Amino acid sequence: MTKAQQVVDGLTFDQRRQLGLEGADLNYGQIESGLEVLVQAMEERVNTETGEVYAPRLRLTAGDIGNSIIQATLPSELPFYGECAIDSTDYESDAARRSRASLNAVDASADDESPEKTVDTPVAVTDGRVSRTSVRRTRGGRIVTFPQRRADGRLQHSLDPDATDGYRSGKQMNHKDIFNGYDNHIACATSGDSGHALPALALGMELTSAGSNKAAAGLTLIDRVSTYLKTRGDVLTSVCVDRGYSMAAHENWAQHLIERGISQHHDLGASEKRLEPADRPGIIFLDGHPFVANMPKRLRELRRPGLNATSEEKAEQARIYNERWAYAFSTNGPPTRNGAQRYRGPVHGKKVRCPNHPESMRWDPRKPLTNCTPGQPCACAATLTVKADDKRAKHRQPELYGTEKWLKRYGARNLIESFNASLKNHHMRLQRHSTRVFGLSKNTILLGFILAATNMAILLSRYEYDPAKPETLPAPGTQLEPLAQRAPTGSNARHPKSPPPANGPPPPIPGEQPWSDIN
Repeated sequence: MTKAQQVVDGLTFDQRRQLGLEGADLNYGQIESGLEVLVQAMEERVNTETGEVYAPRLRLTAGDIGNSIIQATLPSELPFYGECAIDSTDYESDAARRSRASLNAVDASADDESPEKTVDTPVAVTDGRVSRTSVRRTRGGRIVTFPQRRADGRLQHSLDPDATDGYRSGKQMNHKDIFNGYDNHIACATSGDSGHALPALALGMELTSAGSNKAAAGLTLIDRVSTYLKTRGDVLTSVCVDRGYSMAAHENWAQHLIERGISQHHDLGASEKRLEPADRPGIIFLDGHPFVANMPKRLRELRRPGLNATSEEKAEQARIYNERWAYAFSTNGPPTRNGAQRYRGPVHGKKVRCPNHPESMRWDPRKPLTNCTPGQPCACAATLTVKADDKRAKHRQPELYGTEKWLKRYGARNLIESFNASLKNHHMRLQRHSTRVFGLSKNTILLGFILAATNMAILLSRYEYDPAKPETLPAPGTQLEPLAQRAPTGSNARHPKSPPPANGPPPPIPGEQPWSDIN
């Protein structure tokens, strides 16, 4: 918004007149006041005399408005393959930090905002440690001390009432740290297993106070995206997420996805339990999937390569994970309406040979042979049902974890990382002070404009799709085709470099006799 204002300031009088901006004294306060009116229309009103509560005048939320702005930039000609990737990125509040949780003594009493507070910096000594709180005088003359205890128990360290502390990992040579602001959860469409390339475009967003429950925000975002896709005639069937979502408690994340009929592709954390017993003997759960217990021991304790592993090392480890496939139970159809998944043993799929099933011993000798003891019960031909509320369904995935197929599907999550890079570096410059308003609702609406602008910039560079030029848009029903080479972005697109003008006479035309000046 600040950059847009700078563009307006640089317009001539005639340009302003053509845009209907002549004589207008534009400033950022107009944006903030307009947002304030909009936010008040979304809130309930209370009659102070009678106590009567009036319904909001606008039956929309800031999230509805922000997501509508984003989704209005998505062409109907772009296909959707039933899958999206979700990730959150930090957004620091415009408000200055006034305190820190690790250093300050917090007074949770109602007198925190009392005008009788002294203007001197309060000091408390606990076990020989000095703690200080920050004092801030507001425009109305009221003295406010920080940090304050919010209604949800979290601490407020700035004048922005919805900004809280959150963790920010170290990226681009920056150290990890704690920031005061918001978590912006963004969804981006992926190509799934279709093999087609898609641009990294935002399908929706959900802005929350930093450090809030990621699982709750992710589910809200999934519901928003699903509602939008239904208007296009599409259905969301799977999501790719990082461990910030998948490591949440089963009843807070995975169970809700299963009940919505949505599968997930995710990685496992080093601290998560990999090996769990089943209710029936002869069956074990490895990385969220049932296997026969009589499988080679070397395939039980497998770990994916670390962050510094080469592509060759990752591919080699994936090939080892592929050996697990023969001993894994196969899904017997899709999950039921209540999320229960039925599995059947590997003998039913003719994947292994088992001494307890003589017919399997006549199959191709190249098929793996289990370690089952003849005559003793085994689970190679057993069936198993895992319900949605079973905690062993927490890591349920369509593909076996760690295999080449899983690696390809989970790799689609890079598309949301690509969009975040476009949002912060390549096409936009989302950073602190990009919006100069306080509050969750106001920032949600303004960030909706920024994400929408990022979508339009990506479409322009990848497809030359420019809604401002309707004559260049494809005919309705025509699928968009990407450019053979992506168009330049940023300053290169607006100001192409040209060689400086040369001094002296022009160069001779080929085939003609050059003239000589005689003085």
